[in-house]
Amino acid sequence: MKNNNYKQTEIGEIPEDWDIATIKEVVASANTGLDAIRRAPIVSYDTGIKCLRIQDVSQNKEFENWGFCTVTENNYDKFQLLTGDILIARTGASVGVNMLINENLKSVFNNGLIRIRSNDKILPQFLFYDFQSPFFIHHIDSISQGTSTQPNIQINTLLSFRIPLPSIFEQQQIANFLSSLDDKIELNRKMNKTLEETGKALFKRWFVDFEFPNGDGNPYKSSGGKMVDSELGKIPKGWEVKKLGDLTSIDRGISYKGKYLSDKGQPMLNLGSFDLDGSLKLDALKYYTGDFKSSNTVKPGDIIIANTDMTQNRTILGSACIVPNLFDDGRILFTHHVYGIRIKENVPPNYLYRVLKYDDFKNRAIGYATGTTVLFLPKEAILNYQIALPLELVLNKFNDIYKEIIRKQEFNNNENQFLSQIRDSILPRLMSGKLRVS
Repeated sequence: MKNNNYKQTEIGEIPEDWDIATIKEVVASANTGLDAIRRAPIVSYDTGIKCLRIQDVSQNKEFENWGFCTVTENNYDKFQLLTGDILIARTGASVGVNMLINENLKSVFNNGLIRIRSNDKILPQFLFYDFQSPFFIHHIDSISQGTSTQPNIQINTLLSFRIPLPSIFEQQQIANFLSSLDDKIELNRKMNKTLEETGKALFKRWFVDFEFPNGDGNPYKSSGGKMVDSELGKIPKGWEVKKLGDLTSIDRGISYKGKYLSDKGQPMLNLGSFDLDGSLKLDALKYYTGDFKSSNTVKPGDIIIANTDMTQNRTILGSACIVPNLFDDGRILFTHHVYGIRIKENVPPNYLYRVLKYDDFKNRAIGYATGTTVLFLPKEAILNYQIALPLELVLNKFNDIYKEIIRKQEFNNNENQFLSQIRDSILPRLMSGKLRVS
């Protein structure tokens, strides 16, 4: 039976049977990664061993998407990532953002990160959830030094943070409960990624390989379907070559004012809403309370395209997403870094979405990018893009199948939104002992 009495401490009220400790007292080691002397090979990221960077942590990249670097055997031993390691961004806009390593990885980390290894007084996963608490986030804000654009934290100051410390048994219970929510959220994300790959494969088979079902249900091209010449090469008989400008128009989003950004108001999709894999992520969603025009809004099912890339790697530029059905208000704002696609003809949005997700269009977007430090995609690169438009019967069959993919993805997204709200609301109460796990 847990003791539900509380005591007042220097960090607030905590359960009587909990202790208090600084992070320094519960860690075995804390150090930064590969230093600036090895910056040149790290920046190349072409060969060598996987190397974790701030952007990998802040964007929660999967292991296969990390970069590379070259290290000596001695440095590999010193900076290797092991199960239970916690990495914290120590500088830049992502200062304080952290990641827990769940398995031994053949990898190292660079000096933009601080690695924390816990001792036997605390479970790594419990400490990780301490770093997710609003108390820790406030601590990071209070100890960040440097300019507003380049804040940084010192290890010794970080280690001075004081946390409530329950028994190992209760730490395990709390960590198990929170991780069960996180595991389900991650499973839903992976399911959506699989669904996206399924949609991609279906599009390629039907509209690139031309193996859509013919009247007898057999693959069209390999069953002897008639192919004719066109500007795009051989296409099925009856299909037409069209420019996207024949089927759509484009609006650019609102050039918003920062003073109207809020934690409530009109939801607003922005450049940060585009994940590196081209999918839509909602944790970067902004809310806006200023004035806007109807042309600055989209609705669920509409298509948006990133028209700007702040880096030279062209990862986000030209990425297309379908607006999810997650908001009570049918109007969702989008910023000037994003295009809203307006369909003029009776063409299923799901088909045009897959056209815009195909590698050929992505390569076109990259080729048309203008700018030196900030890349921009002109409207004409989209409107003048030529496609082979299938017969209406084929389009409708594809749309019927793809609707089910979208339905499953939206179900997973809705569930994740609900689970995230639960997690965020109870995490600070669990970590402070205001809520006990029975």
